[in-house]
Amino acid sequence: MKICEIVVPKTFLKKYKKEIPARPLTAEISVYNGEEAFNKHSEEWDKFRKNLQSNGWFRIGEGYYSDIFGNKNKNYVLKANTTPDQQYDRFTRFCKKEHSIYLPKIIDRKFISKNGNTYYVYLIEKLYKSSKDISKIIISIFKDIIENNADESHIREKYNKFFKKYPGLYEMIKKIILVNPKNIDMTNMGNKDNIMVRKDGTPVLIDPYSSFYS
Repeated sequence: MKICEIVVPKTFLKKYKKEIPARPLTAEISVYNGEEAFNKHSEEWDKFRKNLQSNGWFRIGEGYYSDIFGNKNKNYVLKANTTPDQQYDRFTRFCKKEHSIYLPKIIDRKFISKNGNTYYVYLIEKLYKSSKDISKIIISIFKDIIENNADESHIREKYNKFFKKYPGLYEMIKKIILVNPKNIDMTNMGNKDNIMVRKDGTPVLIDPYSSFYS
């Protein structure tokens, strides 16, 4: 299957460029820290968002810890966290390592410090809302493994047609669970919004780990 091409931006948030630390994608962020946590609706966050808007970005989604911004001239989206999400950050490093078609392409990751506040910014390939059928089946697979303890032969037989259409998906689901078992549950994977697709219809798992178990 063809994976959509991603163009790495030459410039990123020009206004804050000098303040972006040179942190490699393999570096870990700290676990939740009261001094780093920051009210998403504060005046400084509004300034940060307005700066994005002045550069053509607009909000397209909102998560528990983050806002998602799109740009009609970009083939990637920008996810900005005002609170460190260790599990999502761990997932992004897992994606960079695996290079699977069922995982999102993480283009870049930046930690931006501004007036004592820290922003955790991710550039991620642009994806699209999945059909109800795809989301329902993938959620059901996770549920069978995590909650029902179904064995592999049963799962492969039950979803045989689906796995034939998307070869390697079952192996990737197993790996996601095995890599971080204590943080995988149906809190996140039971959410259809955490399953998206590329233009060619390939399902992509975008946020499988729950931050409530950090």
